[in-house]
Amino acid sequence: MKKKMVKLISLALALVLCLAVFSGCEKKTSDGEYYEIVWYNLGDTTKDHELVNEKINEYLKEKIGATVKMINFGYADYEEKMKLIMNSGEEFDLCRVVNFAHNVDGGAYLPLNDLLESHGQGILEVLPEYAWDVAKYDGEIYAAPSNKDWGTQYVIGCKKSLVEKYNFDFSNVKSLADMEPFLEIIKKNEPTYYPTDLRGNDYIKKLLPFEHINNSVLGAFDLHGDYSKVVNWIETDVAKDFFDMMHRWYQKGYLRPDADTATTSNDIKFFMNCMELIPYQEEQLNAEKPEDELRVFINIEEPIITTAYIQASMQAISRTSKNPEKTMEFLNLLYTDEYLHNLYVYGIEGQHYFLEDDGITIRYPDGVKSVTENDYRGEAYTQGNRYLLKLSPGSPADLWDAYAKFNEESFKSPMLGFTFDISNLSSEIAAMNNVYKQYMPGLTTGVLDPATALPEAIEKFKIAGSEKVFEELQRQYDEWKKK
Repeated sequence: MKKKMVKLISLALALVLCLAVFSGCEKKTSDGEYYEIVWYNLGDTTKDHELVNEKINEYLKEKIGATVKMINFGYADYEEKMKLIMNSGEEFDLCRVVNFAHNVDGGAYLPLNDLLESHGQGILEVLPEYAWDVAKYDGEIYAAPSNKDWGTQYVIGCKKSLVEKYNFDFSNVKSLADMEPFLEIIKKNEPTYYPTDLRGNDYIKKLLPFEHINNSVLGAFDLHGDYSKVVNWIETDVAKDFFDMMHRWYQKGYLRPDADTATTSNDIKFFMNCMELIPYQEEQLNAEKPEDELRVFINIEEPIITTAYIQASMQAISRTSKNPEKTMEFLNLLYTDEYLHNLYVYGIEGQHYFLEDDGITIRYPDGVKSVTENDYRGEAYTQGNRYLLKLSPGSPADLWDAYAKFNEESFKSPMLGFTFDISNLSSEIAAMNNVYKQYMPGLTTGVLDPATALPEAIEKFKIAGSEKVFEELQRQYDEWKKK
């Protein structure tokens, strides 16, 4: 009996020792160092970037036995730099997703199904099923979408002072075309203003009733029509009427002369522009602005959630990662750990922000008027669970509830989760993109006469291979619907 008891005690001690050794292995690598997660993300590198990174690592060492090296690339060059990194085969762990289907097909990202089950259950718990549909490719999950406001609504914004000056009534405005009488009044009576700030790089075509398909250049679905049939949106009657209207507006002087090439509105005064809107954004955009800069907004389409909007804010684990399990543990914390996520986005409490008495709203240090003036800022939407964040100054207390309701009530696209694989169409897509750059800025701003330019563009798209692309696009979509 004693021998049996001694044996049991010995086994128990051995088990404890094994667990201790295993725990030690989990905390550090074989050479005694913490595993460093290399993370490429979208955003500017601010003054105190390294300071906050060090603070995060102090926490991560205790929490998961790892550290993270946060490397940011700016908006202008993130995609190109990540392309070079992935093509080189460089070892890294985590990144914001770009060109989802292309990079999955090229083997850049690791499938996450098993990792989510073993080390990312917190992520699985907070995201709805339709978000995971968007992150799948051939049935496998390859990225984790950020939990945030996914719905969006394209709207028309107008200068409030001029709206009030002329007592404009927008109650019957249902489309961009309905704005023409108001633009005419501004053109006639306000010589220092352009009636619109519509540009070739702007959201103009988003105000048309189409859902555009990523990677396809011209592929779309009619928002008010049949979602079983892919359409070439520039060949529709709606698009032709739109191009005619824009050319008429351009000839009347409603647009700036260089509308097709202008990239900013900072150099002109204008009455109307187009933009995306989410709950409370109108109040936030107008907050603390002088009276002459206030705007009113007109909704002309119902809010929608599309594949493109969700895929714009996803994180993927690199296939070159040496420790995908530890990387998933870190990613999981960004969805479940309030302290870590606020530290990453806002910085160090008491230095980069202070908490108001309500316990949910922050304020910036004295002299800092906005987050862009702060010594640190992280990106709030590219990763993690936005609903864990404290509220930025001036935000309503129910902002996160409003976002959740907005997502719930937004139209869910019937093609959520469909990703067009262009791996066998790279030359055709590249050629179509060249035609697009040549013609579309001029057509969408009216600089080009659609009577001649539109037939030319359609013909050049066909020469580039548009018919082959659309045939393959329809085939893939039909196959996807059967699954």
